[in-house]
Amino acid sequence: MNKHSRGIVSMLTSPDRTTLITDTGDMIVLENNSVYNIIAISSFLAANLTGTSVVQLDLEDYIKPVVDGLDLGDGIAITQIIEGKEVQGIFYPVARTSVTVEVGGEVVEVPNVENLRKHIDRATEEQSPSIKNFLKRIAPVLKDRLHSGEDLMTFINQSELPLTNDGRIIAYKKVYMVEPGIFVDCHTKKIRQRVGSRVQMDISMVDPNRNRSCSHGLHVCNLGYLSGFGGNYTLITLVDPADFIAVPRGEDTKARVRSYDIIGAIASDELDTFKETLEKLISAAIDGKAIQPNNLVTIKPGGNIHYDPLHGGSPVPPISVVRSASGKSLAPTKVKATTGMDNLVKRVKAMKKGTVLPPTLVEQARTMYMNAEYAALRAFKKAKKKSWSTLGFDQTAEDRILKS
Repeated sequence: MNKHSRGIVSMLTSPDRTTLITDTGDMIVLENNSVYNIIAISSFLAANLTGTSVVQLDLEDYIKPVVDGLDLGDGIAITQIIEGKEVQGIFYPVARTSVTVEVGGEVVEVPNVENLRKHIDRATEEQSPSIKNFLKRIAPVLKDRLHSGEDLMTFINQSELPLTNDGRIIAYKKVYMVEPGIFVDCHTKKIRQRVGSRVQMDISMVDPNRNRSCSHGLHVCNLGYLSGFGGNYTLITLVDPADFIAVPRGEDTKARVRSYDIIGAIASDELDTFKETLEKLISAAIDGKAIQPNNLVTIKPGGNIHYDPLHGGSPVPPISVVRSASGKSLAPTKVKATTGMDNLVKRVKAMKKGTVLPPTLVEQARTMYMNAEYAALRAFKKAKKKSWSTLGFDQTAEDRILKS
């Protein structure tokens, strides 16, 4: 008899766990989302427990393979390692999956692949090459940046979205729209970007220290962290696994990366309204049909930003305020309602001088709106004697404010 085999005399089941009672009076609690095949265990015990018998059970025989029926191609090997601990005489095995990938004649181990389980399940069901391509993308950088791979597996375990078929990760980013189709980051307000941009910086400019929550680098997040960022628009981005640098400890829904491609943008307060649009964007991304990058936005050391064309596209235009002969701004009303180009130029100049300006009326109104402080927002509008459109709200948002 295997030393890890236990005598089972009774079994209790519930919607989320199964509890086994041993012949020594101990309890073994198995959660439904554990590494064990709960259905197989329950079927075996139900057929053999009589109320007076003792049924020998070795849990190691019921550990689910992390990858089963998925073709990963040549050069990728999978090994399932059984580790565990003994508590009060009961051995609790834990499955750890080791995946090795051949890169340039060398064998590289990819850590914590068990965190890919739900993505593997989807790839297996649809016979998608997503896992194979993901592993091939991340393996080349692990030799020098193993911690990045560990961090990425933590982040991806929390991701609500599947991997794309070419092995990339779909992530979100909050930004401000400063003119139709042009967005800036929430931190510096300097990095101009649009749908079709590939935003990038040298890896040396991204802080790899996972013990720092907020630090240098390009930031993306999962859906669960969107409320933690400012901004009035949400970008949908694609990130190569090799470009993930760090995920802060205890905050596994956000990450620092060195590059991302923008494939879509939706007003942050309209994510629910445009759910179908979002789903179409994500579906196209998964199938490899998302918009391809047509311009480069490169952040250089010292804060310099270069805007260049890519694949025949045109670069993101620089900041400009067009005025009529009378001196009146010709910027579209929607632009001034969103953040105001004149104000943006002032704030950029102020930041260069190290001056901190107070939040604008639009920013104050947006903060109240994002916090669902509708009564305060109505009072704010009345006190400032501004229209809803001037404060940056469309008809849908106005209706929500007035009816709440």
